[in-house]
Amino acid sequence: VLLGSPIELFFWRSRTQAEVDLVVKGEHGLQAFEIKWTPRRVGSAAFQAAYGVKAQRLSPHRPFVAEQVTM
Repeated sequence: VLLGSPIELFFWRSRTQAEVDLVVKGEHGLQAFEIKWTPRRVGSAAFQAAYGVKAQRLSPHRPFVAEQVTM
């Protein structure tokens, strides 16, 4: 973003109501994020099965992304 690389932001929901809160599409592909208040794990298996990308979970208890984010 700061370097001028265009990115697109999306919300994703399947026909069965599975969802991912934030999907970022950049020149290096997709990054997916689940943003939750509680630390309990929420699955996004449908998104991973459809796009091959595992959603990373962010919460007040875990505010930073553990994996490297590349846009």
